[in-house]
Amino acid sequence: MKSFLFCLLSSFTLFAYSQVPSHCKQDEFSLLNAKMGKMQKDKFISNDKILSLCTDKKSEPYGTLSYRYGKLGEVEIEQIASKQSNMFIYYEQTTPKTSDNVIWFKKGNFLYVVNECMGMCNGIYLYVFQNGKRIANIVSPDPELYDSNLSNITMEKIKSPIFKLKNPDVNLN
Repeated sequence: MKSFLFCLLSSFTLFAYSQVPSHCKQDEFSLLNAKMGKMQKDKFISNDKILSLCTDKKSEPYGTLSYRYGKLGEVEIEQIASKQSNMFIYYEQTTPKTSDNVIWFKKGNFLYVVNECMGMCNGIYLYVFQNGKRIANIVSPDPELYDSNLSNITMEKIKSPIFKLKNPDVNLN
């Protein structure tokens, strides 16, 4: 019995340490938190920055969605989707065994694309374009590096007034 309790407590302790930090505020719900970086020769190199997508409600319809990116406590970029300022969502079945959940928005002459690869692929990808040219490809390649609830969004039809269905019309490969 003691060994069972020890194993149970140990697993809770490990779980608590594996949680991904978040830019979400106390009154918000996390749709996505990801430790971001780049891949270099099949090795992940962290940039010590967190990508967070935070909502005002636990489930749809959402009234707001906040995109925040930067070091913990030092948000570099924030964009808030609302009825007046939409973000776009897009779902694509890329192969019979993979799919992408995409949330994107424009800010000035920049386009920010958050892509979750699902199925036989894993990862959160942040692509940044300036004037149509990709200038950044930032990744969170391992499910241990991110907590995602993007599947809570109905990507095929609009349930939240803050979203519009639209393909970002850029090459993500």
